[in-house]
Amino acid sequence: DVDEAVQLFKDHLKGNLSFFEHEVRMRHKDGSWKWILVRGRVVSWSADGKYEWAAGSTQDITDRKKQEISLKKYKDLLVKTNEAASIGTWELDIQDNTVTWSSITKKIYEVDQDYSPSFERSINFYPEGEHRVKA
Repeated sequence: DVDEAVQLFKDHLKGNLSFFEHEVRMRHKDGSWKWILVRGRVVSWSADGKYEWAAGSTQDITDRKKQEISLKKYKDLLVKTNEAASIGTWELDIQDNTVTWSSITKKIYEVDQDYSPSFERSINFYPEGEHRVKA
């Protein structure tokens, strides 16, 4: 983690980045691990092009990172469970009128994994009748 943060800072000093930002794990004085968001940038350069002053901040993001890790764990578990049970899922964004299918749904309907359904095409996979109301 620290090596990547150092490399980002070096890239910033070379002018490749306007600022640096990195999430890094650090050992707390009590022995626990904390996730820290480090941000910064050089605010003053010398006449010969060397940095004089840098300013930045650090923020404890441990709780957020724990939630992200937990969410990823349960999403992965859900995907594995759905694969084992051959349960497909889909999502309709009513604001954008877009539909997203899971990979299992695509397998069930025997379409390519890069298939991107529209709402109109998606509804046609279901027969007309009591479970489908045509607008």
